[in-house]
Amino acid sequence: MMNRSLRFFSFIMFLSFLFSCKDNNVNLIWHRTFEGLGSSSSPLCVDLNLDGISDCVIGAGLNEFDHSDSSVIAIDGKNGKVLWAVPGKDQMVGSPVFIKINDDDIPDIVIGGRGAQLYAINGYNGQTLWKYEIKENDFTPIGYMRFNFYTPQLIPDQNFDNIQELLVTNGGNFAADPVSGDDRYPGVLAVLDGSNGEILAAAAMPDNAETYMSPVIINDGDPNEISIIYGSGGETFGGHLYEVKLSDLMKNDISGSRVLLSKLHHGFIAPPTLTDISSDGIVDIIVNWHGGEMIAIDRSKYKTLWTVSVPETEVYASPTPGKVNDDNVPDFFSQFSLGKWPNYTGAYQITVDGKTGEQLRKDSLGCGSFSTALSADTNNDGYSEFIYTINDYDCDNIYLGNTEFSLKQLDYVNNEIKDIIPPIFAKNIFTTPMLGDMDNNGKKDLVVGLQSNYNDELSYYGIHYYRLEFSSKSISDKVKKWNQYLGPDSNGNY
Repeated sequence: MMNRSLRFFSFIMFLSFLFSCKDNNVNLIWHRTFEGLGSSSSPLCVDLNLDGISDCVIGAGLNEFDHSDSSVIAIDGKNGKVLWAVPGKDQMVGSPVFIKINDDDIPDIVIGGRGAQLYAINGYNGQTLWKYEIKENDFTPIGYMRFNFYTPQLIPDQNFDNIQELLVTNGGNFAADPVSGDDRYPGVLAVLDGSNGEILAAAAMPDNAETYMSPVIINDGDPNEISIIYGSGGETFGGHLYEVKLSDLMKNDISGSRVLLSKLHHGFIAPPTLTDISSDGIVDIIVNWHGGEMIAIDRSKYKTLWTVSVPETEVYASPTPGKVNDDNVPDFFSQFSLGKWPNYTGAYQITVDGKTGEQLRKDSLGCGSFSTALSADTNNDGYSEFIYTINDYDCDNIYLGNTEFSLKQLDYVNNEIKDIIPPIFAKNIFTTPMLGDMDNNGKKDLVVGLQSNYNDELSYYGIHYYRLEFSSKSISDKVKKWNQYLGPDSNGNY
């Protein structure tokens, strides 16, 4: 139970949030506090109770390794009440995937997390349909699947039971030594049966490196042949960015994966963004390398189109696509943290011309920033604005002072940065907000998650979720949006 002082702080935080939003073109629809919990999961929303309003599913948990009665939570989009909650043995860090498993009309949920947690959940009542079970501890691909699950991808039915399958990665041993690499086991790329969670195919990273990246998929026109983009390496060890055909993975063999990029000292952690920037009708790859670079790859020729380097930085976020000029090629925004984990001394926000790789703008707001931004045309001028979170604190320390969270909006065309949510005492580490018209009234909503703990880096004190509604219908649907984690279809494609 939250102590009295923390309850008082939560009430004050709610009031400050309420008054900070009312003059910034957004209205607070509801606010929900979950005492003692935290979240690194990004909310996704779908109607679970058939009331015509999208409901939101989040991954959550207590401090790492602790059991929680509320590791997956469904929140009523109408009023913020809990529809159901599912317990877990550790933090659920992935974002939900909506899949049809049972015979009702309501989407079911698959979500992953630390400690080899991967759950399929009945979307109507929160009952567990299946849980992934560790099969063995041997030094085999299946044996290595005992660490963290990230965000899955839905892929076509592979075993002819009329239920989609799940493409997953598993890896990231918490006990691995960050310097020597001891106990750093190979990550695994796998396909699981959507109906029961059984392994249909599994293969270790070709370089035997760890993995933290959620895979993304590309369909170049043949619905029966999907390309998978996946990555290896971590914060202190190098890795590769790969492409492989689903048909090869189904044979348990990804040794022939195409190496797209190879890097030392840092790996590929954030999923890439997939869109055509070479104007040849073939999807290209834009990826942030953890060592401080944004890189564009032409998939028709498999060559690097451009690289933007941000020296002495690290990056955990994916590139956010949008439109800031008139060349009809998507442009990109991302945040880079200055320094090395956990000692970040600043942050940069960069905007990049997707056609040329020219760095169009570089701002320096806040300290370490990790979540992926959104993009939308919020003023109906035919161009994208980027919506992103800022954590501002004493940059000589990390979360050892009064961290102030704010939600910013960059209007590149009009050279303006403004607050959607002005600074309040809170923080947001990895959570990407969700933007959508939840009740189909023509006004877009934002679902934002914040941590109560604003004065140290990792501990969970409580989380606050807010549904905000823009007060006008100014957000245009004529410009393509990047409205949630992994984009509009949750698969990295723009």
